[in-house]
Amino acid sequence: MEDICKKNYAGFLEKMLEALVEMPIEGLCVIGKMKGGATFVNYYKSSMADKILYAGLIQQDATLDMLKANKHNEDED
Repeated sequence: MEDICKKNYAGFLEKMLEALVEMPIEGLCVIGKMKGGATFVNYYKSSMADKILYAGLIQQDATLDMLKANKHNEDED
């Protein structure tokens, strides 16, 4: 097994785990994009409804990013 501490995302995972242990977590979703475009998805105690919630939250976040980018582009014009 590779040393997780040597991965460029190790700091992100550490901060995320520190935050999670302070919350009353009931379920988790982990999604990773790999080189070449493949994805890794894993769930912990997540129902179908939870997965729909996760997908909606990710879509909402992407939409907000798009709106912010468009606003930034409009401000430059």
